[in-house]
Amino acid sequence: AKSHIRKALLKRDAEIMREEWANKGKASCLDSFRMQGIEEEEMEKLLDTPNVLNEYHCQNLTDLYVAMNGKNPTPATVIDFLGVKKKRATIDLSKVLSHKEASKKAPSDDKSPVEVAGGVTNLALSFAQCCRPIPGDALAGYITKGKGITIHRKNCPNLIGQERRLVDVRWKKDLGIIQTYPVDIEIYANDRPNLLSDIISTFGSKAIQMSDLKAHVIQQTMNSVFAITAFVSDAKVLEDLFALLLGVKGVYSVNRVTH
Repeated sequence: AKSHIRKALLKRDAEIMREEWANKGKASCLDSFRMQGIEEEEMEKLLDTPNVLNEYHCQNLTDLYVAMNGKNPTPATVIDFLGVKKKRATIDLSKVLSHKEASKKAPSDDKSPVEVAGGVTNLALSFAQCCRPIPGDALAGYITKGKGITIHRKNCPNLIGQERRLVDVRWKKDLGIIQTYPVDIEIYANDRPNLLSDIISTFGSKAIQMSDLKAHVIQQTMNSVFAITAFVSDAKVLEDLFALLLGVKGVYSVNRVTH
């Protein structure tokens, strides 16, 4: 009986994790397609075809989004495969203001920790899932089609060639109550016993929460790769965490991930 219960719990946990990975993969993918002027409905029509699903060995869209969350493939790779070309559009910032549909899905700027330069207010603002900016990062705002402004890190590679759709945004001077922001990181290390335990302990020593831990070993070199989402309050906390992780025996590289 205990064996059946354990299997049922494991199955439930796996389904929950799969759903979370699919949602993250879809959000990252949508960010990239919006850079090409393509919204969700059109994106899913392009992706949900035998041509695309077979190319990436997926049975359905959920499988594909889960694979994208693991960056195999990346949204950019799929866009290249589809031969998607950027749609040319004339940007009118006034059309972004007070968009009712956008306000339902994203916080307006009065509650957001960022603001648009020049005193423009009453905008729907949301954070990009591809680069996940945190306080301390230089920012750029990307004007979407009818969805407000998406906040990216200024050096996000997904913004290359998108200058016409960018506006200046910045962190507010007073961020109010301290909150944490998700950041995707990768840790490379020489495999050894208790390596994962030491990495988890390092997060605990700074009281930094983590989720979505995935690990694999590169068989050719016996190096371990850990993909983790960390929740930090700002870039300085992240920098301190990286320094501590690099002090863990065997760890030789810690990187921030952009999808």
